[in-house]
Amino acid sequence: MARLKILSADEFDNLYSLPKLEKQDRDFLFELDEADHLYLNSLVDLSSKIDYILQVEYFRLSQYFFSFTLHGVRQDVWHIIETYYPGSKFPMKSPSKHFIYQNRQAILQKYGMFSYENNFRKKLEQHAKNLAKQHVVPKYIFDSILDFCHQNKVVRPGYSVLQEIVSQALENEKNRLSNKLYLLMDKPLRVELQKLLEKNDDYYQLTIIKKDQKDFATRDIKSTVEKHQFLTEIYHKAIHIIKKLDLTEQNILYYADLAEYHTIYGLKHMRKKNLARLYLICYAFHRYQKINDYLIFSFSHKVNRYIADADEHQNKAYEEFLYDENKDRNSAADILALLGNKNIMDNELRHKAYDIVPKEFLPNLIRKFRKSQFNAEFHRWEYYAQSSASIKQNLRASFKVINFKSKDKQLSEAINFFKAHLNSNKSFKK
Repeated sequence: MARLKILSADEFDNLYSLPKLEKQDRDFLFELDEADHLYLNSLVDLSSKIDYILQVEYFRLSQYFFSFTLHGVRQDVWHIIETYYPGSKFPMKSPSKHFIYQNRQAILQKYGMFSYENNFRKKLEQHAKNLAKQHVVPKYIFDSILDFCHQNKVVRPGYSVLQEIVSQALENEKNRLSNKLYLLMDKPLRVELQKLLEKNDDYYQLTIIKKDQKDFATRDIKSTVEKHQFLTEIYHKAIHIIKKLDLTEQNILYYADLAEYHTIYGLKHMRKKNLARLYLICYAFHRYQKINDYLIFSFSHKVNRYIADADEHQNKAYEEFLYDENKDRNSAADILALLGNKNIMDNELRHKAYDIVPKEFLPNLIRKFRKSQFNAEFHRWEYYAQSSASIKQNLRASFKVINFKSKDKQLSEAINFFKAHLNSNKSFKK
């Protein structure tokens, strides 16, 4: 079986490839302290001394021990000879494994660290197992294992070892979830999940669910409501299952992404059926929440739009009221002016007044003066009444499926009452 690819080429080189030094780097990197000189004095062979200096500087750079030959790093070796052992010849061969190991142990002791041993692997495997429950992204587990090694002052193991540990942790987590999911699912849920992989007219149900709402058009809102209703039962069961599986938000999103990544055919024919169901459950759970957000945004947008339009209707009505009031006031002033006009005979007053305000309009003018008051709320609700068909079409379906929460008891009771009434399909009219 192919090994799990976790690192990019650059990431691998950064961790596991021998550092490549430039001349300007060597001038300040290959500096030794008193402890280094003290240890070097205990060595006799030049090749062992050079090996120590190389290893201690490479380790200082990367916290890792590399396998190399002196001839493989000739430029670094010549720099060390010229700096610390001028006049010496280039060693004919690299030191023995015994001295290489001895040098590494001295370096570990210098920095208070430990080499990776097989008995530490069990700790890494357990740590990786716990990490997989938090986040099943391989790179996350890999990086966290490196942090764990650093915290325990253990030199990181080779890449292949970490690949095996991460792969095993992921496989164990898949098996854990698959086995537990088998016990948690009932037949109705399996049927509902299967419907996601079935065609509805020309499209698979899962494909329809994946489509995002484009705008606040009535047609799009209606489609979102239908998706919400389709996923509601799965979502409420998923809440219980996800809690029992102890899935983190990161893993829910990861498995949901896998449901999108796989084709319908791939999900239908996945060898481990419960894994496919896990992906669908997580996708339905995540998608339901997003669809619910769309409905809330749509509902808020439409409500605010109707409120704004009602304000505009109200303002327009007020402008008309002011215009009519000013016109009526001028008419009344003109009628009163007749009384002071000496050129008009008393028996002509009534006829002149009717010329200003026709007789049939005079009672209405009198009513306005006796009760001259603008009722703003009347005009607001007048607009709502005129727009009732549009309001029902754009708000009713969303209102019925959105789960409203309020600290206001009376408001909560009103919402529940109205929802119950709408679901009864009865009219308020007797």
